[in-house]
Amino acid sequence: MPSIPLPFLTAIFLGLILLRLWIAGGRHSSVLLLVTLAFYCIQSILVGVNWGISALPPLTLALVAIVLPPLTWLALKDLSGRVGMGDTARVCGVVCALALGIYASFLLGYGYGPDAIIALTYLGYGTALILKARGEGVGWAETQPFHLVVPARLAFISAGILFILSAVVDVVVGLDFAITGGKSAAGIVAAANVVVLASLGALYVFVTSGQHRAVETEVSARDEPAVSDTQRDLVVLLKARLSQDQLYRDEDLSLQSLSKTVGAPPRMVSEAVNAVEGLNVPQFVNGFRVAEACERLRTTDQTVTEIMFAVGFATKSNFNKEFQRVTGLSPSAFRTQSRSALDQSA
Repeated sequence: MPSIPLPFLTAIFLGLILLRLWIAGGRHSSVLLLVTLAFYCIQSILVGVNWGISALPPLTLALVAIVLPPLTWLALKDLSGRVGMGDTARVCGVVCALALGIYASFLLGYGYGPDAIIALTYLGYGTALILKARGEGVGWAETQPFHLVVPARLAFISAGILFILSAVVDVVVGLDFAITGGKSAAGIVAAANVVVLASLGALYVFVTSGQHRAVETEVSARDEPAVSDTQRDLVVLLKARLSQDQLYRDEDLSLQSLSKTVGAPPRMVSEAVNAVEGLNVPQFVNGFRVAEACERLRTTDQTVTEIMFAVGFATKSNFNKEFQRVTGLSPSAFRTQSRSALDQSA
């Protein structure tokens, strides 16, 4: 049956992502994110065993399933730098309450009780994740390193959509068992796994692609804004601090940390840079990074990768894209061209 291998393929795919994050993440690895992915791998394996090999105890499947939405919520908040002890305590409380509700439903013989709890939980968390990602506007970008803003927002929205899809699938499978005794349940699960695999593949390509690493412009200017003296002074101060203190070398630099440096609210900083420079803040900061990269390419024998990390870029794809945007050349072509010009002048 087509449903037999698909959950295992999902587990393998998640396992590869988990391994890549573990190897490449280093000090930036989120333990909560790794644990969450591990739970998803376990759930996919259990689903594969249950539908393709041998039926497992329903309570086991239900308890693993109910942990995932709260754990995902916590992991994504951790990814966006917003997890505190209160968040962890609340999530633990929610997990315990949901688990007790499912266990009580089994004990009392409420056949569809566990399925209803799981479906409502997935639907609620899915909706909350999407609303959280879409509702924070400029504030979403304030605490994030610039290269992570888009992937973090996308992760919230994608997780929300998949949770809502899971809730719908649970309801449809439950109806199928109630009406036909589960004749189409395996096919429904297989179709859902195809969607999950396609979504994971698209998300993985998006997050690892340099074409989508740039952060969206924080302020969308419908009309050309008038530039005030305050905005000009703020940008002059920002340039001085970035240049003198070389803040741009910090790959975790965020809008919030820049705003603290110049003593102005994040939105004011964003609006000033947009009005004076015609750029969003990440592009503005990357201009300083590219300028130093150009100097190093001209005057040192450091490799392109060494220079990339030294000036504050986190990924080679984003470095190449931003370098091309600023200079019109790739880093290697710039080095070749600049050294050729030096040889000719000598």
